[in-house]
Amino acid sequence: MSDQVRGETVGRFLRYVTPRITAGDANKDNVIDVMDALQVQTFWGTNKASADFNFDKVVDKKDMDYIVKNFRLQNPTVSDAPKPKTTYKGVTLEDVLSQLGLK
Repeated sequence: MSDQVRGETVGRFLRYVTPRITAGDANKDNVIDVMDALQVQTFWGTNKASADFNFDKVVDKKDMDYIVKNFRLQNPTVSDAPKPKTTYKGVTLEDVLSQLGLK
């Protein structure tokens, strides 16, 4: 599984077939939204597997790039996925990116 993010190929080849998924859902709620960005921010610089979308053993800019690229997407295989949140307690994706020095 790989993707082009900001001109860079990130991801890993998988030898088995999985249902269609989109990287960036750190909290496993079937949407990619500000809550996932906050989770990645929480585990920034660690090796937390749930926030390490490209499997390189560090939560960093490459992982946040998946959230940026897939922001507000819902899992198409789930009929009752919640609506993506663009803010949480006044914090937006742009705020998280700025706090991490990515903006």
